[in-house]
Amino acid sequence: RAGAPTAAGPPLAPAAAAAARAVLVPAGLSRLRAARIPTALAGAALSGLLAAAAWGLSGPAAALLAPALFWAAPRHLQAGLTATPDLAVAALTLAVALAWRRAAAGADRRARLRAAAAAGLLMGAALAARTDAWVIAAALALHALLAGPLHEIGRAHV
Repeated sequence: RAGAPTAAGPPLAPAAAAAARAVLVPAGLSRLRAARIPTALAGAALSGLLAAAAWGLSGPAAALLAPALFWAAPRHLQAGLTATPDLAVAALTLAVALAWRRAAAGADRRARLRAAAAAGLLMGAALAARTDAWVIAAALALHALLAGPLHEIGRAHV
């Protein structure tokens, strides 16, 4: 069946394209344009996440600049025009990192637990988008190993 997930690859991109075609082709959109809609939505989500992360780190000017600089790169713009999982993985990676950050800096145990659960679910979605997304978990594990000792070193110098 065309557009159905296969055993050879992760299921998110083909399933999203198939769902978009099922809804949008009867509405008059071509099959190709309908298949590209999930990528456009992932690009919009990534832009929002970039702006939110930049706002939190450097304020409103950075929130405007971050998505603009991302989309100024020709490779990123091309990824936004094709039906690939690249933008979905980028958006999910940033979302996992932001949830991880929130889990590490949460005010109370319940907030940290919610953020950690969100990071886990987002990590699962990233793996459903691309099998090589496991490197996100490796990077976060390395961060967890180093963050504690580095945090203690920082406290000693204060």
